[in-house]
Amino acid sequence: MTDTEKYKKLCRLFDKVLLSSFVTPEIISNTWLHMQRSHGDFSEKYSHLFENELGVYFWKRMLILVVQYTSISVFRLLQSSIEFFQYREKKYSKNTDVLFVSHLINSETNNSNDMYYHDLPYQLTQQDISTMIVLIDHNKTAKKVNNKSIVPRILLRKTLSFINELSLYFTQV
Repeated sequence: MTDTEKYKKLCRLFDKVLLSSFVTPEIISNTWLHMQRSHGDFSEKYSHLFENELGVYFWKRMLILVVQYTSISVFRLLQSSIEFFQYREKKYSKNTDVLFVSHLINSETNNSNDMYYHDLPYQLTQQDISTMIVLIDHNKTAKKVNNKSIVPRILLRKTLSFINELSLYFTQV
């Protein structure tokens, strides 16, 4: 079977799962079920599905995956509890008219004009439309955002709260 045929077969199978009546948000959000393309780098993680593994190799692979994902989950739980005590963000009003989602790439992107929206949030604020900018941190070094401007900014944390991370872990299991 060629790589293209394998790709099409997996797409049909994953579409059946994603479009079934028993689908849940946890199943839909499973990135493993969303194949991007049939290129070797992307399809490599699915190659074992087409191999006839003996029972020992199958269970060895399953054990490695369970240990790997449990380790990641434990790390994220620890990270969420540490971040809770380190970074307590101010509570902002839920009555924001327009929410802009942007990216914090480096220290220059943490200034008053956003790199994507420039001064649009400020212009809307001048017209009595409340705005807020939420930044996704790609920098991994920023602890705080520049809130000297009229438009409030929030830097998204790397993890959810401890309770939400724990809930997510058990939901995924």
